[in-house]
Amino acid sequence: EELVQYKTQHGHCFVDPKAFKSLSAWTKRQRHQYRRKREGRTSTLTDEREEKLQSINFAWDAHEAIWELRFQELLRFKEQRGHTNVPGLYAQNPQLGIWVKCQRKQYATDQEKLTSIVAPPSSTSSRTSGNSVDSQQYDNDAKRESQDNDMSQHMVVRQGRYARLESIGFQWIARQQQQQQQGNAEN
Repeated sequence: EELVQYKTQHGHCFVDPKAFKSLSAWTKRQRHQYRRKREGRTSTLTDEREEKLQSINFAWDAHEAIWELRFQELLRFKEQRGHTNVPGLYAQNPQLGIWVKCQRKQYATDQEKLTSIVAPPSSTSSRTSGNSVDSQQYDNDAKRESQDNDMSQHMVVRQGRYARLESIGFQWIARQQQQQQQGNAEN
């Protein structure tokens, strides 16, 4: 009931943790229990509560839903202003300015990662020698491979987001940065 009232007032279920601590904690628990249920683990989320939350379009993946919310705000900004260069300190919607800045930073970080990828160490026959150093190296390689798989899954999601941003004319380098780069090139 409290969440329904919140959604009626705010138009979404992304509860502000500073202003609504207990409701925010409750929504976070519901998302956690939902993930546990989907993984086949013990969960306190009943089918009835899940259906009630679904009926008000509760977002089970808060990160994805917030990204989509900010993207829609960016579309409205572009519709009003004709561009996507949201100021970092945008008084009308500070969260949008911060979000745009974060998108550019994440994109730059991902580009650096992509250009600095080096070939993994070549496998050697020493892995089969059975000594503990080789065993430890094998464990480290397996751990790195698992982390790489997690990173690549996140990268796939971000690449899709980047494509959506580019489809609306999003500039990865802010206008101020472009002017600085042009000034440096002229000197």
